[in-house]
Amino acid sequence: MLSDHEQETLREIQRQLVVDDPDFERSFRALDAPEPTPTAGRRWLYPMVIAIASLLAILMLLAGSPGSALGYGLVAGLVWLAQYFHDTAARREHDD
Repeated sequence: MLSDHEQETLREIQRQLVVDDPDFERSFRALDAPEPTPTAGRRWLYPMVIAIASLLAILMLLAGSPGSALGYGLVAGLVWLAQYFHDTAARREHDD
């Protein structure tokens, strides 16, 4: 534990560093910033794939191809499950 005098000296050194070199302080703030997750910019990907697969399933039903419709419906369901488990794991990791 630092004494009051040592703490004041440390604060003075910190203030002087900020005045002398503002980029020095910014570099430390950048280190404290949370790192973006690899999928942060791709939140639209799961819903887009689900929507396209669902649309294709409907089109295949209208075209009279129930096997293809079932396949596209299965793809939509599996992607939905992948999104659910991905979001659940991300929430669990964030809570820890």
